[in-house]
Amino acid sequence: MEQINSESTKSVPDISKFLDKKTFPETELPKIFAREESLVIFDIGACEGEDSIRYSRLFKNSRIFTFEPLPKNREIIDFNFQKYGCKNANSYQLALCNQDGFIDFHVSAGRPDNLWEGENWNYGNKSSSILAPSSDGPVYGWLEFKQKVVVPCNKLDTFCSEKNIEQIDFIHMDVQGAELHVLKGAEKMIKKTVSIWLEVSEVETYKTQCLRKDVERFMQEAGFLLAHFESRGEEGDQFYVNLRSFSTKKYVLSLRLQKLINKLKKFMKIFLMK
Repeated sequence: MEQINSESTKSVPDISKFLDKKTFPETELPKIFAREESLVIFDIGACEGEDSIRYSRLFKNSRIFTFEPLPKNREIIDFNFQKYGCKNANSYQLALCNQDGFIDFHVSAGRPDNLWEGENWNYGNKSSSILAPSSDGPVYGWLEFKQKVVVPCNKLDTFCSEKNIEQIDFIHMDVQGAELHVLKGAEKMIKKTVSIWLEVSEVETYKTQCLRKDVERFMQEAGFLLAHFESRGEEGDQFYVNLRSFSTKKYVLSLRLQKLINKLKKFMKIFLMK
């Protein structure tokens, strides 16, 4: 890992409190995988590497591949990996999408009036995308895309072939509307992926971006079950499990059993009210 200079480290937010907040994947993944398993985990669109650190702590024997196209963010990732002792993750300055070579990357920046994560938090660096913003003006009234850079890119299939990766146990994806670009670049590996956590949107924040219904259609056709959906209004997060995978059999059974129990409870409640 490259050391980042002292001037750069002064502006790196402390993510300790953020890491202390348990996420849904941290709760659910141990229900599918044993903590001591040697998992292959992809963190795609990693920003500052916080989720890679989470999974590094959760599955200490795992191999984590962390992808972030922006050089400045990649520096922060490596700094955070060193700071938090994340030794089983490696960062790659690379955009995963549906082509190999180079691609335009629209860089986000800005600062809202409401500083909900504190004064030192970098609010603007978390929305960059291979897709251009749908609006010419600031998104949400403060988020701007004034810079466009060219970054290296790969299909997920290409990367896995070069690294001799035969199966992916978990993908954490946050790529700002380009979810289907990544998934369509994983034509072979999608069948060999056990579980996926990704962001979906109900509205077009980026030009030609896929919406929730598009992702759900693709994932269903690829043989995945939508196990969980967290809505935040215009956007949300979804957790998918591969129905073909042996690792997910017990988990899927428990989900369906719980769904049946909930239906019975609802029926009994209605029945007793009569």
